[in-house]
Amino acid sequence: MNFLRDESGAAAAEYGMLIAALVVLVAVAAATLGDSLTLVIRDAADCVEVGCL
Repeated sequence: MNFLRDESGAAAAEYGMLIAALVVLVAVAAATLGDSLTLVIRDAADCVEVGCL
């Protein structure tokens, strides 16, 4: 029963979990920054249209 003591696949599973966590983190950051960026661009467009200065 050597396969029960074999831990070579454990590192691959840990890397997979790390990559999955990073993907979730990037997706959340992109969604958050995307909303903020949309507001900034909309405000800038309104400034150009109306004249903020």
